Amino acid sequence: MPTVPIRRHSFQTLLVLIILMLTAGAGGHAASIVAEVNGAPITRQRFQVDYRQAVNDYARKGNPINEAYLRNLRARLIDYLVETELLLQDARRKGVAVTDQELDRILAAERSTARGEAEISAGLEAVGLDWDQYRERRRQALVIEKLIREHIARHVVIRDQDVEKYCAQNPERFRIPERLHVRHITLRFPPDADESQKAAVRDRLLDIERRYSAGGDFAELAYRYSDDPSRQNSGDAGFVDARLAAQTFGERVLEIPTGEVGPPLETPIGWHLVAIEGRQPARDIPLDQVREVIRKTLFRQQTSAPVKDYVQSLREKATIVVHE
Repeated sequence: MPTVPIRRHSFQTLLVLIILMLTAGAGGHAASIVAEVNGAPITRQRFQVDYRQAVNDYARKGNPINEAYLRNLRARLIDYLVETELLLQDARRKGVAVTDQELDRILAAERSTARGEAEISAGLEAVGLDWDQYRERRRQALVIEKLIREHIARHVVIRDQDVEKYCAQNPERFRIPERLHVRHITLRFPPDADESQKAAVRDRLLDIERRYSAGGDFAELAYRYSDDPSRQNSGDAGFVDARLAAQTFGERVLEIPTGEVGPPLETPIGWHLVAIEGRQPARDIPLDQVREVIRKTLFRQQTSAPVKDYVQSLREKATIVVHE
C-alpha cells in the first residue's frame, strides 16, 4: 500500500524535535530521572521507551507530528508514569503480586500464535526493549489489574448477559471486514504537480498497462517500475482491509474482479494499477472468541471513575517531584 508521509515536518526536523523532547531537562540528577514518587525514581530510560512507542503509534496512524503534540505528550506521559508508580507502590503495601507461574501462562498465551510472537518482537525492537524488560512491564500491568479487581473495584461484576448485550449492541466491533489481496503499481507525482505533470505520469502508467496486456508479468512490472516501497515485494501488499484499500486507491478498487487488474486509478499522490489476487469475505467473530475481550472492556468502562478517584487519593498523600 502507498505509505503515508509524515506531514508538517521533514524527517530531519521531526528527529530534532523528538531528541529535544527526550532530552528536555536532562542535566545533573535529572539526566537519569524524570520524576520521583515517594522517593522512588522514574527513570529517563523508562520514559524514553514509552515516549518512542507513543510517537510510533501516533505516526503509524498518519497523524501529523509537531512540537505542540510532542510537548503535550511529554507532560501526559510523565503523569501516566507517576500514576502507575503510585498504584504499584499501593499494590506492594497490600501484598498484591503476580507469580512467575501466572506471568508465564499469560505470556505463553500471547506468544501462542506466529502473529503474536512477530508483533511482540517487532514492537520490542521498535522501542528498544529486550524480552526481560517486556516481561517486567507485563508483570507490572497485571499487578495493577489485580489491585483494581481485588481492592479498588471489588463491587464491579460483569455478567454473561452484560457481555451478550454489549456484543448485540456493537456488532460492527466484532465483525472482520472483507479483506483484499492487493498487488499494485504506483507511479507518484509531486504534491504540487500541475495537469501536464500528472498527464505525463498517467502516460507512463498506460505504457506499463500495455506491457501487461501484451503478456507481461504484473509482479515483475511492479518490481521494475513502481515508486512505492512495496516494489521490493513486487508490489504485493498482502491482504488488507477492503475499507483501507478504498481509502488508498478510491472506491473503484472494490469493483475490480478477483484475479484481474483494474483500470488506471488516480489519487492525490499519483496513478495506480491494482491487481486483486484474492478476497476474504467479511465474517462475524463468534461470541465465545471475544467474550473475554468484551468482559475486560466493560470492566474498564465501569472501573474508570473509581480508579480515577482512587489514584487522586494516592496523589494527595504522596510526595511527587517532577524534574522539568
